[in-house]
Amino acid sequence: LASDKEAAELFPDVVTPSGNVPNWARLLANFKEAGKTRTKSILAAENGGDISPLLKAQLAWIVARQDGAWYAAGNAMKKMKELGQTEDQIFALDGDLNGFSTREQSLFVLAKNLAASPVILTTEQVADAVKNAGPRDTVQAVSYICSRASFNRLTESVGLTLE
Repeated sequence: LASDKEAAELFPDVVTPSGNVPNWARLLANFKEAGKTRTKSILAAENGGDISPLLKAQLAWIVARQDGAWYAAGNAMKKMKELGQTEDQIFALDGDLNGFSTREQSLFVLAKNLAASPVILTTEQVADAVKNAGPRDTVQAVSYICSRASFNRLTESVGLTLE
């Protein structure tokens, strides 16, 4: 991994308030041009769109757990805790989802089944998500889920550890 200083010079937008740089950005700092492009993409997925930060963190958790991506799961858990979620609420995402709204349930099923290998998402599940969450949020969720799956493969391929 590149040093915090090297990564911060390349990616000033990822520096935490304490001056640290996440390990994923330190990894990408080794690839100057491609790393810049990939970092912009990751930040756009995290900061853009209309779905809430909590829903994004929940989707990230579901996709990471489906992928066995422990770095990403740890980051999703950290984000959810920062947003006020308890461990019981977080681990409920691994269960039957009955405690969540119909909208959330349909998006969570979308995430779990789109992240499965092989993909087991059905047209009925997509239609259910569109019905319950609307087309805009469904499309944004699919885009975010795909971004997280890519992030998972990147971070797990090198065995990143949590900061």
